[in-house]
Amino acid sequence: MKFALLLAFTVAVAASAQDQVVPAKVACGYETPHHGFEILGGKEAKAGKHRYVAGLKKSSDGETVVDVGIVILDRNITSIQPVKLLFNFVPAGVDTWARGWGFVTSDGPKSPVLKEVSLKTWSNDRASDALKSFDKPVTDTMLAAGGLEGEDACNSDSGGPLTVEVSAGVRLLGVASWGDGCGLLNKPGVYERVSASRAFIEPYLPK
Repeated sequence: MKFALLLAFTVAVAASAQDQVVPAKVACGYETPHHGFEILGGKEAKAGKHRYVAGLKKSSDGETVVDVGIVILDRNITSIQPVKLLFNFVPAGVDTWARGWGFVTSDGPKSPVLKEVSLKTWSNDRASDALKSFDKPVTDTMLAAGGLEGEDACNSDSGGPLTVEVSAGVRLLGVASWGDGCGLLNKPGVYERVSASRAFIEPYLPK
């Protein structure tokens, strides 16, 4: 599956599915999701390939350190090409892409189609200074990107993918986590680094 979002109450899914496994950002995770959670693979919010979530595995660190979980689907998605994961550390100044069906402005509404925006990564020190009103530093498990007016992930994009194009193709490097508003000048969005969760994610990937 190339890009996906779990349209549910508190859990949002990132971009990559390897067979039945999808790395996910857990906003408020449950070991077993409530009945009826679905995952959608496609570009339209009411179309695409629907799969039910069979289970959720949350990092033992939870939100205190690594804001990432694993969604396990009830069956494979085979018609959509998966995005591979990037476990390399990504520095500042790299062009990335964020995608999602979240709010198109801070007040909504949600987008009916998959939107995308190009965002440049920041250093953690610069991002922490820009977001100091949160009293929450941007740590090495996080990656900040954006900061241009009107260009950002927004509400309901949480857990959505941050990808980068490398010589071998598109790679998933982060999942949307938090920020100060939506698309504010000099206020980057913050993403969880996939590299920070490597030990947790790798056992679920196909051999």
